[in-house]
Amino acid sequence: MASIWKDSRSGNFLIKFHFASKRFTRSCESQKEKDAKGIKAAVEETLGFLNTGRLTMPEGVADPGVWIMSGGKLNEKPRIETPRLTMVGEICEAYRQDQLDKADTTLKGELNHVNHLKRQFGERTVLESLRLEAMQKYVNDRTSADNRFGGKVSGSTVKKELTTFMQVWDWARQRGFVKLPCPIKDQHRPRKWAVKI
Repeated sequence: MASIWKDSRSGNFLIKFHFASKRFTRSCESQKEKDAKGIKAAVEETLGFLNTGRLTMPEGVADPGVWIMSGGKLNEKPRIETPRLTMVGEICEAYRQDQLDKADTTLKGELNHVNHLKRQFGERTVLESLRLEAMQKYVNDRTSADNRFGGKVSGSTVKKELTTFMQVWDWARQRGFVKLPCPIKDQHRPRKWAVKI
């Protein structure tokens, strides 16, 4: 079985389904419920064929989720020219859209972290322009901010936010959006952080 729901941020419908003990979440690339329901029906039919052995997924399929959504007709992953992203806001959002296979609680936590990062640095700031000084200022500002319980934001919370930042940075670096190493990491001691929390 598959399920669909509307993404509150993009307005597009998303579809979730399971195959071979793996969960897939993909965008239907449409804001129309009728289109999403059509994709859901096609996905469920393809899953039925796969589960009964009437259809076999070829070896080397780059993205099984996309292949299933194509009804088993896609021979290879579509080649889409991706623009080079540079700004904090657009890179954070592209990262989030690429992580939809994660557990819902993880996605919710990363969304909170990303929102703090975008607010602190500014959505239109070039990600690669951030240096150690900006990261330390982030730590100082966040640990002096009030939390929802009436105290201050804890160092462990800030560490989780910075861990998400490093994941975003590494994701962007793998795709050529940034070339420099993440400013949080100590370049002389790879297992250490350069920022002080």
